[in-house]
Amino acid sequence: MAFWRPGAPAPAHADPWDLDCDAEKHRALPVFNPSDRLPVEQQRRRLPIHRHRLAILHAVESHRGVVLCGATGCGKSTQLPQYLDEAGWTAKGYVVAVTLPRRLAAIAVATRVAQEMGAELGREVGYRIRFESCVTPGVTRLEFITEGILLREMLSDPLLTRFSVIMLDEAHERSSNTDLLLGLLKKIARKRPRLRLIVSSATLDAGAFLNFLQQKSRTGAAPPPKRPRLRGWDDETGETLQRRGEEVDWRRLCVDLSGGGRGGVPERDACLLEVEGRLHDVKVHYLNEPSGDYLETAVNVVMSIHRSQPEGDVLVFLTGREEIDTACHLIIERHRQAREMAGPRPGLKPKPLQVVPLHGTLPKEQQLKAFLSASRGSRKVVVATNLAEASVTIDGIVYVVDSCLVKLDAFCPYNGTSYLNIGACSKSAARQRAGRAGRTRPGHCFRLLTEKSFQELQEHTLPEVQRSDLKDLVLMLKCLGVD
Repeated sequence: MAFWRPGAPAPAHADPWDLDCDAEKHRALPVFNPSDRLPVEQQRRRLPIHRHRLAILHAVESHRGVVLCGATGCGKSTQLPQYLDEAGWTAKGYVVAVTLPRRLAAIAVATRVAQEMGAELGREVGYRIRFESCVTPGVTRLEFITEGILLREMLSDPLLTRFSVIMLDEAHERSSNTDLLLGLLKKIARKRPRLRLIVSSATLDAGAFLNFLQQKSRTGAAPPPKRPRLRGWDDETGETLQRRGEEVDWRRLCVDLSGGGRGGVPERDACLLEVEGRLHDVKVHYLNEPSGDYLETAVNVVMSIHRSQPEGDVLVFLTGREEIDTACHLIIERHRQAREMAGPRPGLKPKPLQVVPLHGTLPKEQQLKAFLSASRGSRKVVVATNLAEASVTIDGIVYVVDSCLVKLDAFCPYNGTSYLNIGACSKSAARQRAGRAGRTRPGHCFRLLTEKSFQELQEHTLPEVQRSDLKDLVLMLKCLGVD
């Protein structure tokens, strides 16, 4: 291993934020494609968001802010950036940026979009995360980045002048960086009227985002949200209408970045759009009686699924690395014992089982293993934290085992210390987890609590700014010149 000797010339890549993409160094995530036998265009048309694409494009054209609320798996993260690219929002060197709360999600979504566009990852489509950049300046049109990267870019370009549209994906998680970006981007939009902000949420509490983006009326109340309508579009089918035997060219009606919108559509503050429907249904199961040891119960449920349920991989949600390592060891040991008890009788011997951990402290190479397809004739069990809760699709997941627990950052103001607190997740987070089973085929979700206990959970997770240390946010604001 070579080290930088003091006094010697600095390495060529001293700044980790400005690294160019190297195809050998930046290995793309394997992408699971349930419709790989269909042409790409047909695959995209199968997604629920497809029939809303024209209404979404018109909303982006005519509103400075758009709040998009869509169910898990409808195609928000992968399709909307492509719609914007096709509509001309990346013309004249502009870039569409999509922020995601986790590094793994940024890589996974960028990989999928590059595959659909037939592009090389790092060229037209790229990603930027901490200490890793896979973009080509002047060539990349769609960038998938973590929220912290966008905040750091504001230090050198406060108005984010190279971006035409900025999409905050998974905004319902209400991380501190998300809330900070919302406030800063609203200020930037006052200086850049043609900048568009899209807030994407998978939960139905999007009204709070809309109220924040909308300007108040004279009475002090925000006007009720209205779904935008575009003359010439069929909102039911999402297809262009025919006029005098000719198809309306919707691209000509989209925004011209060099000077206002086309078609005389006035710009308004913000609107709310809802994309209903998911690809597949998920059946939810609850415990009849409360469990005294949720880790042991999770292992038992996994083994029961493996013995009695049809083929399909399993995703288990636990709270942290220690629990995940323990659960993986127990599942492997139980499966070994079951195979030994079956003996030479092939009809009673359980099928092979592949157990894979997934959490934030794992190296990227080990995280990739969770996205690889299981070998033929075996079942894969992924034991993960809430890292797998949003934005990523893991190959073949049909069953979700949810502990309904989560480990979150917390702050004690009395002694000034930060710590991780294990507690019950919110209902919205539990719905997100259940949606992991319905991305590629109908699935099942096994929640390790009673239905009565589930109804007592909070509806939404407490925003991070209300439970964590604000020191880093204040310092970032001071660096940006915000008092």
